[in-house]
Amino acid sequence: MNDVAIAIILIMVIPLVIIGVVRYFWDFINFVGLRYEPDVLKSLRREIKKLEETEDWDRIFLMFDLHGTIIESNRIKGNTDVKYYPYAKETLQLISNRSELDLNIYTCSHESEIKEYQRKFREDGIHFKYVNENPDVKTSGYGNYNKKPYMNVLFEDKSGFFGETDWLPIYKYFKKKYRK
Repeated sequence: MNDVAIAIILIMVIPLVIIGVVRYFWDFINFVGLRYEPDVLKSLRREIKKLEETEDWDRIFLMFDLHGTIIESNRIKGNTDVKYYPYAKETLQLISNRSELDLNIYTCSHESEIKEYQRKFREDGIHFKYVNENPDVKTSGYGNYNKKPYMNVLFEDKSGFFGETDWLPIYKYFKKKYRK
C-alpha cells in the first residue's frame, strides 16, 4: 500500500474512532452515575420549580424536535422509520400522561411524515398534544405567539440537545420525581 492510500484510510478511520470513544465515554459517565446534567435538564428543573411554587401556571409546555433529538436522522424524504435514541422512548412514555406537562412536536418534517410519526408514537404510548403550535397560550400583553408557539422548554438538537447522551439523565430525573 502506498503512503497516499494509508493517509486516506487514516483520515477516514480516525474520526470514527474518536466519535466511538466519546460516545462510550458518555455512556460510562451516565452508567456509573457521575453528575452529567444537560442544559435542558437545568431548564426543566427551573420550570418545574416555578410551576410548583406559583399559581400562575397549571402546567408547562415542552416542545420536541424529532430528528437528532428523539429519533435518529435519516435525511430521506418519506422515510418515517423510528430509531429512538437511548432512553428517549422510555422518558417520553413516562411523562406522556402527566397533566402538568404538555408535550408538543416542533419539527420541519412534511405533513404526511408527521402523521406517520404521530401514529408510531401513539403505538409506543407516547402522546403529543400539538404539532408546531400551542393554541393553549394565546397572544397577550406578555408575548405574540402567532408565529412562534409558547414553550417553557425546547428539546432541539440544533440548540444544544444531544439525543445520544442527554436522555438518560432526564429519564433518571423524571423516574425519581414520579417514582414509577
